[in-house]
Amino acid sequence: MLLYYLLRSGLWRALDREKLRFFLGFTPRLYLSRNRPLWRGIPWGAALFSPRRAREIYVWLQYRVELFDGKAG
Repeated sequence: MLLYYLLRSGLWRALDREKLRFFLGFTPRLYLSRNRPLWRGIPWGAALFSPRRAREIYVWLQYRVELFDGKAG
């Protein structure tokens, strides 16, 4: 379900190498996300099977992308 929301909204196209590295935790040691990458905060079972929970996670990821780009915050 989460992949459906990412593809439908176009958020998937907004991801670049730097954002993906940040999401996976492959960042310099000084970043706070180094200790707990973003992907570890997602309940994957709910994201894959629950439409409501996938929508909530999508909104959170969209906010994080906008925060990373400097559009929100």
